[in-house]
Amino acid sequence: MIESLFPRDWRRYVEGPRGILVREFANWIIEQRYTRHCAKCHIRRFRAMLIESRGAIKPARPISSETLAQCFAPWEDDPE
Repeated sequence: MIESLFPRDWRRYVEGPRGILVREFANWIIEQRYTRHCAKCHIRRFRAMLIESRGAIKPARPISSETLAQCFAPWEDDPE
């Protein structure tokens, strides 16, 4: 499903050790019926958050709501 949102760049989003998390997040976002624009913004931020976490979030470990809130804190004032 991420391929439909990022037709040219989707591989960049799903490569690497945390790519499966990005793919699963993208699938969830699409299932929740976010608009295309919002879905793309959220996926970009999710990927950026994973990069900034520097390995603190691993694919085999579940991500709690509290962890996500802490990781997304730098963007909490962003209206989009």
